[in-house]
Amino acid sequence: MRRFLLVLLTLSLTACLPPQGGGAPLPPATTPPTGPPGAITPPPSPTAGMNVTPPAAPSQVPTEAAAPTTAPSLQGVLFGPFHLPEDEFAPPFTGAFRGLSPDDAAAILDAARAAGFRLIIHLAGGNRSNYQEADGAFSLSRFKAQLDAFSGFDFAPYVADGTVMGHMMFDEPFDPSNWNGAPVPFADIEAAAEHSKRLWPTMPVGVGAHASFLQGGAPWSSLDFAYAQYTTNRGEVNSWARAEVEAARQANLGLVFGINILGGNNRSWVTAEQLRTWGLVLISEPSACGLLMWRYDPAYLQDPSIAAALAEIGQAARQRMPPACRP
Repeated sequence: MRRFLLVLLTLSLTACLPPQGGGAPLPPATTPPTGPPGAITPPPSPTAGMNVTPPAAPSQVPTEAAAPTTAPSLQGVLFGPFHLPEDEFAPPFTGAFRGLSPDDAAAILDAARAAGFRLIIHLAGGNRSNYQEADGAFSLSRFKAQLDAFSGFDFAPYVADGTVMGHMMFDEPFDPSNWNGAPVPFADIEAAAEHSKRLWPTMPVGVGAHASFLQGGAPWSSLDFAYAQYTTNRGEVNSWARAEVEAARQANLGLVFGINILGGNNRSWVTAEQLRTWGLVLISEPSACGLLMWRYDPAYLQDPSIAAALAEIGQAARQRMPPACRP
């Protein structure tokens, strides 16, 4: 009996040992599925059996949101036409002049920011009658009312990230035919700029007039930049540009250049060679914060020779960062 029990114990212990030689290992034990009857057991994780380090638990210390920065693609000097549509915020241009209304300001500025575009903006409406007296003279009170319509809009973030380069208040204050026979007084230009600065202290403000004209009203306290547009009747482009740069320096103003592409060649379209020559001269001026073109016209801009000239100027525009549109 004792011998029988000893044999039985030996056989039991042998059954519990792992197989010897090349026998296949036993399959791992499986955990019975859980959940309601009929539930489908998910397949094993793709990382099952791998030595995967679990991700670290997120820090419990709250972090501040990153401060807004310049859009990654925002680069170069502002170069582009007046009134460029948002769906054409793309090379060869790096920016544009755009009039805004309270209803579309956010959409246009956000489109520019997303495209890495720089803008000079206008807020008083496209028609001079919005800020003229009944007789056609400049109306400071009506101009201020136009700006007041935007008083609740915060332009500061767009100025800070470089999307908005400046606010151009109105055009050609020097031309008596626009204002009932008399230029806009320098005191009214300064008062208009002061009102803009009161509403938006960080946004540079300018007017559509050559620095050589605005030099007569210096010193300026609120006005920040001049706009000097080139045509063939201004003389040789290099000499003219140097004179405007010096006038802006003496008046303590920033400077935006322009080209009248539709009438600047003796009241005719500017040729591709003229555009290339003038554009490369003006976009390369270190003190200028932009180069605008009057105005958007698809028939002109899409001409192959013009498009080639624009591409060259656009490439030059992207080679340097602009100064601020202020002294």
